[in-house]
Amino acid sequence: MALIKAKSPKWLIDHVVSYDSLLLVYDAQDIRYDIVLRFLLSTLAELKEPEKKKSHAKKTEKEIGHVHQIDVCYELNNKSQPSDMSAVEEYTNLTSRDIVSLHQSIQYQVFAIGFMPNFAYLGELSPLLRMPRLAHPRLAVPAGAVAIAGQQTAVYPSISPGGWHIIGYTAFSFSDDATVAMGPEDKVIFKAIDQHEYDRQLKQAEK
Repeated sequence: MALIKAKSPKWLIDHVVSYDSLLLVYDAQDIRYDIVLRFLLSTLAELKEPEKKKSHAKKTEKEIGHVHQIDVCYELNNKSQPSDMSAVEEYTNLTSRDIVSLHQSIQYQVFAIGFMPNFAYLGELSPLLRMPRLAHPRLAVPAGAVAIAGQQTAVYPSISPGGWHIIGYTAFSFSDDATVAMGPEDKVIFKAIDQHEYDRQLKQAEK
């Protein structure tokens, strides 16, 4: 997608990136499908050329996307904010300290945005932390919950049902106008903070 954006075709209205698919939105009254198809095939051919692929990869790494740091409190003392840390410890046979260390040791790629606005699927999670989703999903996961499931991790941007294992919380806002809004070319790193710092950031975010 980065190469398509770099070419900036005038007919491109919007795009949606997923793991193995790409949706391009254009006005069929302005441009014919066969022209769009030829453009895509030509772009794909460029990516397959070794030198151009190598050059594009370097450019993408340096110029495309942003790295977001998300501060996470992994040990909240708040009963209104559920946590699955003990269940993750039992399943993985790791201590909470090990889980936190592993979770924040990776720079995650934003693979896709969904199933709700600003919900970023991040990966890949350390193999040592991978576990199935909850057998019985929660009807309401609090906003800011940081969770894991399978080979992915994510932050719930708002209250919603969810079946991932909650291991912490962030005070960042993920609304459309927030500075933390992410796109498919972005990357994310997590940084552990204590309860005091989390409470301070939460109060700041509520102002």
